Amino acid sequence: MRPDSLAAAYGLFQVVFADMADTLADAVFQFRLRREPDLTFEEVFNLKFRQILSQFRDELKHFSPDATDASVLRLVCDSISRLASWRNARIHAQVRMTDSGYELYDWRTRERLAMTCEDMEAKTREAFKAKQALIMYMPNLIVGLDIEADIERELSRLPELTGGDL
Repeated sequence: MRPDSLAAAYGLFQVVFADMADTLADAVFQFRLRREPDLTFEEVFNLKFRQILSQFRDELKHFSPDATDASVLRLVCDSISRLASWRNARIHAQVRMTDSGYELYDWRTRERLAMTCEDMEAKTREAFKAKQALIMYMPNLIVGLDIEADIERELSRLPELTGGDL
């Protein structure tokens, strides 16, 4: 059996989705590491995808609603959530062989799940854009957190530096 163009497009989507999910997990790791210096890479990467996305959303709540980078990433979370739901329906689908090839059916509703090459290409682009947004906007948020931590550290030393209490 040789995969057709739809199966190949679906495989590419899965790879890009996995890469996006790893980038999201790394973002959560970077956020949490600032509060939990002993955090290990595995503690985040072994979480379920749903937990990683939830933790990422929670981390974004620490930023002002007006913060552009965080606002963009909040929208990216919505996109990632939709992609995950679409993917999960298909990854956990019932597969049936028909005269025209394989078809996927939702395991809950038993309804056929539409999949076209155009769908796959659009979903792959959406996952890639989400990953690119994470790569583009996360550094600014992390630098901001690091600067805040540096300021807090220096302010806590102020009495020590002035030789008295403030």
